[in-house]
Amino acid sequence: MLAHYFEAAGLPTVCISLVRLHSEKIKSPRTLWVPFELGRPLGAPGDATFQHRVLSQALGLLERSDVPILKDFPEDAPVSSSAEEEGWACPINLPAPTKPFDADADVLDEIEFLQSWHDLAVQKRGRTATDSAQLTIEETVRFVAAWARGEHPESPVEGMSIVDQLRLCSEDLKAFYAEAATAQPGKNGLEADSSEIANWFWSETRGGNLLLTLAETCRQSDDNMITALGNFLLVPYDQNHRESLK
Repeated sequence: MLAHYFEAAGLPTVCISLVRLHSEKIKSPRTLWVPFELGRPLGAPGDATFQHRVLSQALGLLERSDVPILKDFPEDAPVSSSAEEEGWACPINLPAPTKPFDADADVLDEIEFLQSWHDLAVQKRGRTATDSAQLTIEETVRFVAAWARGEHPESPVEGMSIVDQLRLCSEDLKAFYAEAATAQPGKNGLEADSSEIANWFWSETRGGNLLLTLAETCRQSDDNMITALGNFLLVPYDQNHRESLK
């Protein structure tokens, strides 16, 4: 949005966008959309040659005056290299989700299975990122599962809106799985590529399935804020192609 004000003051601008839908709506004067993981607008870290290509394409748009421009970067980001030649592999082989999907029981069973790995990860780090919603992980699962089923329980935290509670619960659930997945033996799980962990979470876990279900339920809401939550904030843009396992 600031680009419009800068341009009005005579200062040419260019943006690098990770969410194409937002760029289509905002219509900044010059935007390069990149199909990369959120948080990595230049692609894989440490790959200076690739990052230079991204910057060159973006800065090249400054020569254009036929604004607004939305250009797609033509390459996918290279996979991040790690210290291990074989790459990251999750240490936890989770059972396939049962059908029909029973959110409370299935996800809580998975949480119990992962708990020791999560405890080990917290011990290594000395901290956890699973306390944003001010609930235990079990309370988080039950609250999210109720909303995913179409129920509408009130926020269990006084003064916190339903939208904020659902958003923070989803972040806590993702953080729990990610932290557990990095506690793998035999090598440093902290070096695991974040895109690999995300793909594992969204495609192979019951927790990921629960959030996919929640997002779909929120999209059907009559409340515009909850609809926006389902459309934009629960599932990363690059994971929206995942199909629910229900």
